Amino acid sequence: MKPDKELSVSQLSKIAGVSVRTLHHYDLIGLLKPNRGENGYRIYNQKHLVLLQQIVIYRELDFALADIQHILHTKDFDQLQALKDQNKLLLARQKTTGLMIKSLQKTMNMIEGKKNLEILFSELPKVKVERWNTMLEQGLAEEGLEEQLSALGQLTNDQAKTEQQQFDIWVDSYIKILAQPIDSLPVQNSIKAHYIMINGFFRKLYPDNYKGIGFEGYLKLTDEVLSNPVSNEMYEHYQMGMANHLHDAMAYFSENTLQQNLDSLRVL
Repeated sequence: MKPDKELSVSQLSKIAGVSVRTLHHYDLIGLLKPNRGENGYRIYNQKHLVLLQQIVIYRELDFALADIQHILHTKDFDQLQALKDQNKLLLARQKTTGLMIKSLQKTMNMIEGKKNLEILFSELPKVKVERWNTMLEQGLAEEGLEEQLSALGQLTNDQAKTEQQQFDIWVDSYIKILAQPIDSLPVQNSIKAHYIMINGFFRKLYPDNYKGIGFEGYLKLTDEVLSNPVSNEMYEHYQMGMANHLHDAMAYFSENTLQQNLDSLRVL
């Protein structure tokens, strides 16, 4: 806009995104006084536009009109310093808003995570699921329940359903080979499928810089089959003796397959 270009009240309204009624009010209280044409109509210029921009910013920062008027119309008003002050205030507001957005996103992810947890347990008896949920909340209270649920919230409901279906298919196939030794080919092939399934699940939960389940990580999951009461009871729900068999088969797989082929398996 050229410094000498004149604007009507409606034109300034469109440029600044401020209603004509608001501009009339600013004129009335002396906050933004326009020039007057021979016909008495309000006329604005570049100086008015810059001043209005500052008013709008102060209003966004929740300054009262009286305070804005005092700032902008004081005799020693320094426009550059005012702009610097506004910039500082806006950056602080941006930081606060960013933290609020992150907090909201985390809360939304937690709510979504709870929904997905219900989907993952949807084929299991409701009474047991309620008990396991309580146990999970108690067990993860000190280890970051919010973080766990927030991560689970990364999944869409459809993805959670797919994961649940894949797990059920795997469980059904594993039950059929429970009578076989843990080092048998069918069992070890099933454990490999289990590793790939869990690895893919974690990749969806932690999409940023996920490197796959390492040797120590899978050993920890192996230990939790028996040490974690929810995991233990869940596998035993599917078939008595499954938890112990699965634990031993996973330990055998870790020592005899995963450790030697970690680089190729963890990317699956």
